[in-house]
Amino acid sequence: MDWVTATVLKVFVRPRRRRYKHRVMYPQLSIVPREFYPTMFAIGGSIIARWRPSSLLHDVRIMGVEGLDSSTLLMNAQRILPFLLCDDILLCYCGSNDFFDGRRVQDTMSRLISFFTNCHCHIVYINVIKSPVMRHMATPKVLDAFNLAIHTLLTGKRMTSFCISVDDDMQRADFVLDGIHLSESGYAKFEHQIAKKTEEIRRSSFIY
Repeated sequence: MDWVTATVLKVFVRPRRRRYKHRVMYPQLSIVPREFYPTMFAIGGSIIARWRPSSLLHDVRIMGVEGLDSSTLLMNAQRILPFLLCDDILLCYCGSNDFFDGRRVQDTMSRLISFFTNCHCHIVYINVIKSPVMRHMATPKVLDAFNLAIHTLLTGKRMTSFCISVDDDMQRADFVLDGIHLSESGYAKFEHQIAKKTEEIRRSSFIY
């Protein structure tokens, strides 16, 4: 089933997205109200857009958008980055759509690194998830190298930043039938990893 989904994505979905990309609007990327300070913002593709945080992470401001890739993220950097304050925490999941679109890995790395280099708040980057379908788009070696490049950048930043991975705990049941998006149990594991790192940032930075 997963390889069938991967084939359909390659043959049908990618050309259609590219052909009409100039018509796509991104209303979710508009700046959301700041209800308290500091704030956690989550930005990324459909993994973020479909996420409805539980009580474990109830104070996250969702800025996810279906189909978001590194190119669109970088194009919106001038709108997003000035809005983020130094004590904010940015949760980011971006890169998987670039793989689905067949974009050059080095180009995706370059765009994300450029975005994070100019980001002056705390960052928690969620590594590209090796979902059942993603394994048909890129080898584990390529994905590991991609995630390591982001990790290396964030390790050298002045603000507290982390790369986290949920792959070690994920089972097939943690994904819905499309083999890409997370099920309820998948999101529970996703939140658990994020909660550990955000708590670490808050303790080290006295953010409460």
